[in-house]
Amino acid sequence: MNCFKRERYILVLAVALYLLTCYNIYRALDAHIVKENKILLPTLEIRLDRNGSWHIFREDCQEHNVVKHSHVSKDYPQLTIHRVDSRACQHPNNTGDNGDKAAIYVEKEWPSIDLGYPQYVYTVSGWIQVVEVASYTAKPALHVIVVPHSHQDVGWRETVDACFSSHAKSTLSNMVTKLEEHRKWKFIWAETAFLSRWYDGASDTEKQSLKRAISDGQLEIVSGGWVMSEEACIHYAPMLDQLIEGHLWLNSTLNVKPTSSWSVDPFGHSPTMAYLLKGAGIDKMVIQRVHYAIKRHLAQSQKLEFIWRQSWDVHGSSDILCHMMPFLTYAVLYSCGPDPHICCQFDFYKDKCFRGSKVIKSEPVTDNNIKKLAWALWEQYQKKAQLYNSNVLLVPHGDDFRYDTMQEWDKQLGNMEKIMAFMNADKDMNIKIEFGTITDYFRTLEVDRKQHSKSENSVMQNHILIGDFFPYNDRDDQYWTGFYSSRPLYKFMARTLQARLRMAEIFYTLTLGHLLKSHNNNHLLLQLDSKLADLQQARHAQATFMHHDGITGTSKKDVTKDYASLLQKALSTVEELLKLLLAITVPQEEDSLKSHIKMAQEWPVATAPPVFTVANITTSMVLVTNPLTSTWVYAVKMQIADPRLRIFTLDGKQVKQQVNPVFNWKLEVSQIAFELVFEAEMPPLSVKSFRLMSVQQASKEYASLTILNLDHNVFGSGSPFKSVKSVEESFDIENSFLKATFSSCKGTLQHVMRRSDDQSSKVEIKFLMYGTGSWTNPFKDKSGAYIFLPDGPAKEQDIKYPPMVVLKGPIMWSVLTVLPGVLHEVTLYNVSGSLDAGVHVKNLVNLADSQWDNKELVMRLVSDIHSPNDDVCVDLNGFQLNRKRWQAGRLIQGNFHPVNTMAYIEDGHQMRLTLLMDQAHGLATLNSDPL
Repeated sequence: MNCFKRERYILVLAVALYLLTCYNIYRALDAHIVKENKILLPTLEIRLDRNGSWHIFREDCQEHNVVKHSHVSKDYPQLTIHRVDSRACQHPNNTGDNGDKAAIYVEKEWPSIDLGYPQYVYTVSGWIQVVEVASYTAKPALHVIVVPHSHQDVGWRETVDACFSSHAKSTLSNMVTKLEEHRKWKFIWAETAFLSRWYDGASDTEKQSLKRAISDGQLEIVSGGWVMSEEACIHYAPMLDQLIEGHLWLNSTLNVKPTSSWSVDPFGHSPTMAYLLKGAGIDKMVIQRVHYAIKRHLAQSQKLEFIWRQSWDVHGSSDILCHMMPFLTYAVLYSCGPDPHICCQFDFYKDKCFRGSKVIKSEPVTDNNIKKLAWALWEQYQKKAQLYNSNVLLVPHGDDFRYDTMQEWDKQLGNMEKIMAFMNADKDMNIKIEFGTITDYFRTLEVDRKQHSKSENSVMQNHILIGDFFPYNDRDDQYWTGFYSSRPLYKFMARTLQARLRMAEIFYTLTLGHLLKSHNNNHLLLQLDSKLADLQQARHAQATFMHHDGITGTSKKDVTKDYASLLQKALSTVEELLKLLLAITVPQEEDSLKSHIKMAQEWPVATAPPVFTVANITTSMVLVTNPLTSTWVYAVKMQIADPRLRIFTLDGKQVKQQVNPVFNWKLEVSQIAFELVFEAEMPPLSVKSFRLMSVQQASKEYASLTILNLDHNVFGSGSPFKSVKSVEESFDIENSFLKATFSSCKGTLQHVMRRSDDQSSKVEIKFLMYGTGSWTNPFKDKSGAYIFLPDGPAKEQDIKYPPMVVLKGPIMWSVLTVLPGVLHEVTLYNVSGSLDAGVHVKNLVNLADSQWDNKELVMRLVSDIHSPNDDVCVDLNGFQLNRKRWQAGRLIQGNFHPVNTMAYIEDGHQMRLTLLMDQAHGLATLNSDPL
């Protein structure tokens, strides 16, 4: 046995020496030929793959340079494309059309904003208060409104159910009791999801106490949304829906219409939310999480209160008065003034806080310490008042999940009440303090400004501000841009639910209207009526996930799974409703099929992507819907068990279609399913029926395949697909409008040519990875669910001749590439609609793979379209566009922006590269114009 092992080792060594000798001989010959002939030949590289096979590659991939043309070809059809006017994307150097040149344009302000953060200063919490007040001039007759509050996350560290049962339920019960006992105490509440749930289980006495407190102004329902909504990686439609759900409940149950907004925990703020709030009847708002440098910048000129205006608004019809809180968070220690070690003493439910290594105890108010505490608090109020240009001061008093015990109510508000009485009675302090709500504050502010506006020297005015507050940063280099793409599967799931829920709402309404006009449909009307509660339940599920720790992906793992289960259940509910609605539309002669309707794509497992339902010969009908208000041509995809199945119209005509193999992550072909893609031209708001039938002669619909960089044939014997192998360095896929060129060495797209005028542009797709942390500084934080903290520029993945398959057929040409950890697919469609005008890119990534640990994967589009100002136009919530410019001081992580539907770069020669997306992402253009 030992002799055998020795012989095997000698054989392996001999083979290795042989390969090395061959390689060196090639190198020597290569060098000699180059020297003699003065030509440049490709050098080769030998690699060992994971399966133990040796491969010889070119060391460097060829660059494919395409000459640009400008003549117009008449051989190809012209397609009318509606493009976004460049003027719709606000330019940072453009004061816009609103006529106010004195307005504050956030993007224009960035170059002059000081981003400095204290270094080598360490605190117990890790955060430093950067908005400081070194000196102050006491404001006479300062009017302070103290607003007790409790921020109730609808899921975060605990599930939605746990947050309600552990905190919100007791807080609300204690609230109605204490407000009944103490008529001068006040409170605000924001989360309608928890309020409605508490109300359903409340006693009649509690309900009456709640309504009385609201009627008397002791309790204010602020914002009124179902949750405190996320504002970055959320589409405007569910952002609006969660607002509608909350307002509907408040109006129908409590006869309440909110007029003030309180949004203190979303990670940055969008003008889209301000616009929607104004449309909902809210004209005053409070925000909190804004970049520390912006807060400091605005505070220096007393501009923390402003009129927030939309960039397109000429007349100010969308204006909303906004109060920006100046300090780090909404907690008590960051609310009364600029010195947390002073303010923390007034959080009477905590027993201590810290200043450096010194412990500061929180003590109840007594006759012995009330004077000292009162003057300390008075000074904090006066310091904070220096940051605003009025004599009215807003001071929140609360934090996360506070006031959930009777003891806290008594300690917090009881002690504050004693101090307030002492300060109000002290003439030397010349101050008025009272409990209030957000509306109380703004009402008092309005009175104060009217009084002082009569003075010729008055500086009290409302500044106009235009722009958004992304990205958010609360310290140093820690930009909260990681959550733009955290847990992307659930961002995609949320967008899927949004689409299907909207489709169900539309068809529910149309079907109901149709049935009401007909006769003898009472049984169907009763069915629809019974499903209305299901529709509302799905809307509530979607609204719950719009919470700022839901769709952001910033909750704990078990909470995220709970959210996913909630979304999956809502999807299932909506799909069952859609099946019922579609069944009603099936022709009478197909009544037997109504109980067998299935969705073409379903989501059976909440933690994995959706899967296709495989149709067989018993599936005799296919229903296609168009919930849009315009005619649309679809390339409808479904999976079939038999490759001979084809789509026909109801009158027996075969439609344009294509059959493709179904591949897995390794480009292995499924033996039980095939992809059927067919063209369907759909009128607005319609449902169209097609027949699925088996045919014998169907070879023309089978996709032809070209295999690159694979040693084996992906198809077994008896496959209906024809395939050939190719060793070409580059190849094309095309349709009537575009030709896309690929590199078989790099495995990705390189150029796109527009066939109407032969205009060719470089559009190279690359995949790169950011690392995180630091080898030289073990204490440096790493990227996480919230924060993107790279360790330097992204490193391009080492990709050479990856496995590729090219599919060509009458409906679509596609390229599938197996990249490290990514199944990358690029498609050109050939249907009679606008789908043909774009290059469709799909990336399937398994983030559970350990290779992504402490890594950030990015797809980069490198083009020869250069923005003259290094800027990029990105959407905000799919509702409006903003132009962003590279800001060197914000580092790499601070130059990523939230995008929900689109982004583009353009040059000065009518060339534009537009990226459309079907879910939220983080996007940047870093200096040299790649997206």
